[in-house]
Amino acid sequence: MSEYQIEKGVPLEKPIREYRRYPFNDMEIGDRFMIGVDARDKVSCSAYLFGRRHGKRFAIRLVKENGVVIGARCWRVI
Repeated sequence: MSEYQIEKGVPLEKPIREYRRYPFNDMEIGDRFMIGVDARDKVSCSAYLFGRRHGKRFAIRLVKENGVVIGARCWRVI
């Protein structure tokens, strides 16, 4: 006899995804947000994967001030 109790006819619950690191889902075309230059690769990868799943596209550009890179911005383009 098994020590586990089997429950029948219970529908699968949706996964809880309250926390999102980046605001891709809330962005409209032309919206942007600032990120640190060290997070650029992570945001780029996350934006690409999110865009593939949801039919959106994002662009990331470095931000320079007086010739020094101070961060990057992520735009929603499509």
